Amino acid sequence: EERTKQTYDLLCHGAEGTVRKYQEQVKGCSQATPPKAERKLRDKRRKAAATLAELIERTNMDSPRQTLFEAFAQHFDGRATMRERWVKREKDHAFRELDKSSHPLHLPIEFGAVVGQSKAILGGVARSPLAGSPSDLRNAAKRLRLCGKAMESGEEKDLPEPSQPPVATVSTQPSVGSEWTGWSSISRRFGLEMQDPWAEHLLDGTKTIETRAYDLPVGLLGRRIDILQSERGRDGVSSLGNHIQLGTDVKYVGWVVFDRVIRYTTQEAFEGDEAKHMVHRDSGYGWKDGKTRVLFGWVVREVGRRTMSRPSDGGSATRRMRSFFELAEKSSVKSNVATKQTKKRKKKK
Repeated sequence: EERTKQTYDLLCHGAEGTVRKYQEQVKGCSQATPPKAERKLRDKRRKAAATLAELIERTNMDSPRQTLFEAFAQHFDGRATMRERWVKREKDHAFRELDKSSHPLHLPIEFGAVVGQSKAILGGVARSPLAGSPSDLRNAAKRLRLCGKAMESGEEKDLPEPSQPPVATVSTQPSVGSEWTGWSSISRRFGLEMQDPWAEHLLDGTKTIETRAYDLPVGLLGRRIDILQSERGRDGVSSLGNHIQLGTDVKYVGWVVFDRVIRYTTQEAFEGDEAKHMVHRDSGYGWKDGKTRVLFGWVVREVGRRTMSRPSDGGSATRRMRSFFELAEKSSVKSNVATKQTKKRKKKK
């Protein structure tokens, strides 16, 4: 993965360096001194252009655009197609109603890692510096083709717009879809907002199916999801903003694991499981005759209450989809340990 990213950067920077060097020779160099960041980028392009020129000359390459850029672009297009097929397969509801052991395997890769760190393994997940989504992969292919065209024409206008590499940090953009690759990342933690008293019913075992009007992201099946309890409000309406503080807006009360999803397509089937999901016919969460077409039941495999080693507050969270939040809390457990050690030292003194 890292070698693929290095080759991709070599082709893009090499094309940019070759074309811009040619344009500077034609138009003349500017006397103004560019900023440090621009000088570093120019140096990177210059070295890549020299490497690319040596490769082309050594192999007597007739058409670098086809042999290098188009061939590599097809590689990225192929990856994008396979990722699209994999996502489509994961969404097949035939798997949702089966046991977790029968579900398709998740791709154990954290995409968008910093180059040089891709060999690190986090919780059994490999890290890749490449983008992971089909759209990002197709954009990479498009960029390679434009670079190949610019190499052939020598025209700076044929070069693609500058782009920033993907970053594997918590995004400040709240809205993502169920196909977001981040759901499958084991290095990320997610919480589900549940109003009081539903969170308690889930934790005490009286509620064994959580019902929603939307499907559970495939990447969260079989994984621990934190339960974020909010105050009781209007049925089906979240009172929380897209960015929240734990302890202020909600509190962490425990965790849950869902292992399969029931797709309710009839009112009879939905109301037949009332004892499990505890949604009464007259509830705002219930089946609305003539309006509801489908409801989803997330079947609980196991739950656990908050332990004393982890406080109910501290840290922040960003809404990712509907009632799902991504948690970015500080390490409160380490802080507690450090505080205890400090107290012991003071007593000794």
